[in-house]
Amino acid sequence: MSSGFQKTMNSKTLITPVHVVKEQITKSLAQVAEKLEAYFENQDQPEYLDFCHDLLNQIKGSVTVLDLAGATALCNEMELVCE
Repeated sequence: MSSGFQKTMNSKTLITPVHVVKEQITKSLAQVAEKLEAYFENQDQPEYLDFCHDLLNQIKGSVTVLDLAGATALCNEMELVCE
């Protein structure tokens, strides 16, 4: 469909741009969790925190565009922890 919505053929699930963003945010948060665990196991690798900070900044941009103030504030706090 050209309206930006896509309907799957075998179900009534609509896939919208918000769903795509949610999936990407979920994947990014999983990466953040993985890198934080790696950092806690090996704290002489600050690039893990840099990676987390960069991903959280990307996530913050997405949730800001979606006008999710609480999620934006949470990203801000999580970024501060990574500094």
